[in-house]
Amino acid sequence: MTITQEAKEIILSLFKEHGLNALSATLEPGCCHGPEVVLSLGKLEDNEVFENINDIPVVMDEGAKERSEHLMIFVDEGHLAFRDLSDEHTCNHNHDEAHTCGCHHHEEV
Repeated sequence: MTITQEAKEIILSLFKEHGLNALSATLEPGCCHGPEVVLSLGKLEDNEVFENINDIPVVMDEGAKERSEHLMIFVDEGHLAFRDLSDEHTCNHNHDEAHTCGCHHHEEV
């Protein structure tokens, strides 16, 4: 996982604003390509194991650790953004438009 300097500044600001001190990375069911890493803000528990990525504590479960190897957290138009830089982690379509991969990700219920 890579956290750009600009993203680090936003994350640290969010930590301060909400009284938090860590990112949490978990593996959850994803769209098209299987499980994906979900990031959230949280608080470190006593003796909790974490990785220090650009001075940001990140708690990861084993599945997320492997899957987040190519994950980059950056800033796009003033907002935090996430990108998986691995070639294998693409479903070859834009989720902002209709697609026919069969994942039903954008169907209304």
